[in-house]
Amino acid sequence: MDEEMGPIAISMVKEDLERSTENHQGAIYRMIIRISDMRTMRVAVPEEALSESNDRPTRSLIRELIELVCPRISFGVLRPAIQSQRVEELLMKIDEQPIYTRYKVGIMLCKAGQSTEEQMYNNETSTPAFDEFLDFIGQRVTLKGWDQYKGGLDTRGDTTGTHSVYVEYQAHEIMFHVSTLLPFTPSNRQQLSRKRHIGNDMVTIVFQEPGALPFSPITVRSHFQHVFIIIRVHNACTENVSYSVAVSRSKDVPSFGPPIPKGACFSKCTEMHDWLLTKIINAENAVHRSKKFATMAARTRREALKDLVENYLGPHQNEGASKIASRFLGGSVKRRERHNPRPSQIPMRGALSWLVDVHDYSTNQRVSCVLGLSQESLVLLERPSGIVLFCTPTHSIIGWANTEMGLKIYYDHGDQHLLRCCSESGTDAELNSLLTRLCTVTKGDEAKELVLRRARLSDHWGFHVQDEGVVTDVEMYQTAWKAGLRQGSRIVEIGSQAVATLTLDRLCDQLSATDCARLLVISPAQDGSPRRGCEDPNCPAVRGVEQMLTPDAFAKQPITYQEMFRMRNREYANSPNNSPASSFDDRSFSFAPKKSVCSSPNGGIDESIAGPSSASLSLLNPPRSLNRAQSDEHLTSGVLLARSNAKAPLSARESTNDSNAADMLRLQTQLERANQEKKALELLANQLRKQLIHERQAHENTRREIERLRTLYEKK
Repeated sequence: MDEEMGPIAISMVKEDLERSTENHQGAIYRMIIRISDMRTMRVAVPEEALSESNDRPTRSLIRELIELVCPRISFGVLRPAIQSQRVEELLMKIDEQPIYTRYKVGIMLCKAGQSTEEQMYNNETSTPAFDEFLDFIGQRVTLKGWDQYKGGLDTRGDTTGTHSVYVEYQAHEIMFHVSTLLPFTPSNRQQLSRKRHIGNDMVTIVFQEPGALPFSPITVRSHFQHVFIIIRVHNACTENVSYSVAVSRSKDVPSFGPPIPKGACFSKCTEMHDWLLTKIINAENAVHRSKKFATMAARTRREALKDLVENYLGPHQNEGASKIASRFLGGSVKRRERHNPRPSQIPMRGALSWLVDVHDYSTNQRVSCVLGLSQESLVLLERPSGIVLFCTPTHSIIGWANTEMGLKIYYDHGDQHLLRCCSESGTDAELNSLLTRLCTVTKGDEAKELVLRRARLSDHWGFHVQDEGVVTDVEMYQTAWKAGLRQGSRIVEIGSQAVATLTLDRLCDQLSATDCARLLVISPAQDGSPRRGCEDPNCPAVRGVEQMLTPDAFAKQPITYQEMFRMRNREYANSPNNSPASSFDDRSFSFAPKKSVCSSPNGGIDESIAGPSSASLSLLNPPRSLNRAQSDEHLTSGVLLARSNAKAPLSARESTNDSNAADMLRLQTQLERANQEKKALELLANQLRKQLIHERQAHENTRREIERLRTLYEKK
């Protein structure tokens, strides 16, 4: 018990690395620090990060770990807990408090002419449209003998009805409290037996039939119902049944996804089912983050920690540091000598952080950020607000370059971030550790500068390049080959300009108009394939197509992969801001002078725009994963990311032009494929015709030989 922080509980364990190499040896100390009203901290400390045993002859291992991770905690106030099953249960309860996988959701039927809570509670029986919706959203289960999540319903004596609606969705369980399936009391106008369950649910669905009056949550008297999802049915019990959705939430409940397109009407389909369940789960998670419920959760957590500290402590630690370390971690204070710490080389899944200044291309200013780099993701958090400015998976990072301007990190289609590491000592230690971490967790490589020179402008450089600066062919013993350029390399900068901001024609003009070209190049992967970081499902890197793409092979890529560049060209050309971004056509060239138009780069640290712009969208894609309680951003459907916050959305006319251009290009590609198939069939027909002629000649020769033998036989 700490006088300032309150009750504290710390768990520590030593984990030996399963895989050890020459550079990665030792162990990892994992710690969970629970402090009264603060968030739980989960930390992994590599053994190399601790000081040498000679430097601290009297300090215990536990003391050093605590001072390293949370120096505000005084080691003197800590006491070992008794070994008891109850202690483990309390700690598990505290750790699982913010994790929700089971939900109770109310559903009320609102018939034609109804709008108040009392009217909906007094609907004794269901309707065909309501039954159709219940069968669509979940499955009817018999409560008696039900052995799964019951959501507060009676599964023995049928006191809460005989049936209910239940659904299991991606490791989450939802039990619906349906008003018409709960007991009905004719003498009780308030229907307390129904309100006792639905009134205590945080999320309530109001199902409106045609003719129902507008619903207002002000008429509902409850301290727990914070979110209402209003669903109105259209063309019920027909093949064209559809639903319109609206959401009403309390003021202190944060917004949650997936967003609802304005005026959208959703058809009855699997996508709608998954989208609605995601919306329900996100709604209850958002309620838990509201001020009221967050205060209640903090009070429950504080009382549990207080109970643990007051009733389950062992005797005061009078033992030596070696015995305490051995008891908790199975080790000893005395450890072997190690080399200098190299935490950035440890294969840790968690993120290591650096203080950096990131260049904002839209305002031409530096933004102070915290860069976090884990095995899965790279993230930039603004200081001190903690807002996520940028996030990308590590497999999308294709390389980096340490320049005089700062560290440039290249990702996706060659987009880049320019940043500088902040170091109190003024050395490059922080930068070196970041570079080491990049080498450890990404598949990228450090970019190298190549200088190409030629005697005359008419001479060829000796290499071919396609979109994204991928080098497809290098002529041996020519200028580019002698400079070190190889097939599969990626050109990310020419001079001081990013290739991601150039069209193919513009890149051609720049290379054709100079006799000395400075290229910043990322070497190919070990198998010779170009390094790619695109997350497009049709991108060769995602589909696992790692072989070298020739210009002809690239032209045969799926239409969505080629059209993506054209769409981005048009979008960035109309953008008012500028920053490095990909902008390409779908052609290759051999550096002959051409006329070109360079697309304008787009501005900002990084702002992604996704999702449909049409308000009449009716089908929604479900989220990929929903394995545990997560934030709204993790559960938002990929097709429905908010488009309204985009700074420069395309106009309706531009969207129509893009659609027409895409259709025209698609038809042209299909026509070319049909012509190719026709030529292939004609070639096959010619081959079969030649084989048939050859077979006929052989048959005629055989017939003549038989006639000759028959004549000889008759003469004898």
